[in-house]
Amino acid sequence: MTSVNANTLYNIHNAVANSIRVKGASSRGDLVISNSAGVCGLRKKVIDLTTTYTVLAADSGSLYTLGTAGGFTVTLPAVAACAGCEFDFVVKVAPTTAYTIHSAASDVHGMGLSSDLDGAGNVDSTQGTAVDDLAFVANEAKIGDRLHIFSDGTFFYAAFLTSGVLTAVTFT
Repeated sequence: MTSVNANTLYNIHNAVANSIRVKGASSRGDLVISNSAGVCGLRKKVIDLTTTYTVLAADSGSLYTLGTAGGFTVTLPAVAACAGCEFDFVVKVAPTTAYTIHSAASDVHGMGLSSDLDGAGNVDSTQGTAVDDLAFVANEAKIGDRLHIFSDGTFFYAAFLTSGVLTAVTFT
């Protein structure tokens, strides 16, 4: 283990205090370090979707906005290629036709919560059975409803949160 004294830390702090920006070649996101007056942290890449799309494992960490009332299908990459990958989806335009998040194999396990906390059925899940599709349901999903998917390379695990009723998202 290497030890660093306080003077060294002070000098490093002064060298980076006015900002450093590291941008990946794939433009997946920026790691921004700046002084106390600025933004710090990781910014997600935002991908605005308005039509059918196939997600790339290289886009792990991205936030996908779903923005066409007519709905469409988003296909996940092969789960084996996604160990450690994470994807977020958020409804930008309430759908009149479902937004479907599709996996080519029955490898998605999921659960979700509703903010409609009336005490009647506010949690839903696949109950241990893997599925192919998750859908933001037409005329029920609302702007801001959200789905987070991550993978261990064997399965995708999905968690959703809706601003309304649980029937706004389905597992099939």
